Amino acid sequence: MTAYEALLAEYDYLAIEEAKLKTHGGLYSSGYIWIQKDQLEKRKACLLAEEVGHYQTSCGNILNPKTITNQKQEYKARVWAFKKLLPYEKIVSALKYGCRTIYDLSEYFSLDEEFIKDCLHYYNFI
Repeated sequence: MTAYEALLAEYDYLAIEEAKLKTHGGLYSSGYIWIQKDQLEKRKACLLAEEVGHYQTSCGNILNPKTITNQKQEYKARVWAFKKLLPYEKIVSALKYGCRTIYDLSEYFSLDEEFIKDCLHYYNFI
């Protein structure tokens, strides 16, 4: 089971749909999550994790990225996604296994390289 399929199964009580979105890769509102359908599954897993992170941590309309409050809520959801998909221990385990590059980690976990890079920054690996 891929990371994306596992998230869909775990959060099946939320209304999760793939759709053509004009401005966002993903969107959460009142128990509904939309994921940009024209993405690789690796990317969809990361988008879905962040949108579930909004479900778990955010409140109100945070579509305006210019306010500090909204930026903080975006960051909280992103960190939630990091911890959900790639807890620190999983990264350490992958490094011990032999993964050495962001590409290696992306292939090993079947997650988007940009997400992996951001996660490594968050945990201070790079």
